[in-house]
Amino acid sequence: MLKKPCKLWTGAKNNRGYGVVRVNGRNYLVHRRAYIRAHGPLSAGLLVCHHCDTPLCYEVEHLFVGNDKDNAVDCANKDRTTFGTRAPNAKLDDDKVRAIRADPRLQRVIAAEYGVNQSLISRIKSLKNWWRT
Repeated sequence: MLKKPCKLWTGAKNNRGYGVVRVNGRNYLVHRRAYIRAHGPLSAGLLVCHHCDTPLCYEVEHLFVGNDKDNAVDCANKDRTTFGTRAPNAKLDDDKVRAIRADPRLQRVIAAEYGVNQSLISRIKSLKNWWRT
């Protein structure tokens, strides 16, 4: 449970609903800028994520650093995304994903059997998709 209430940005927003501020001719995400001002620079590839799931919030105590996968895991753990069988166009289920991971055949052959593309099979086998299965 978060101790402080959200600090909500009332200025400009981007098309995804996040607050933006212009500094020295460059746009920055408000929550990212707030985190950096409080904690210092971030390594390349790191995101500033919200515990509160409020895009306009810039309360530093509500923010945490993670990579793309950390953000996706946080999103899925909070049931804020459609994944797996919850996705509206899902062709696979958990049993099929387990079978795909165990299948030693070429990825394009597996993809053809399941009616999906080879890149999805690659992402499943490398745990980039269906990582909860």
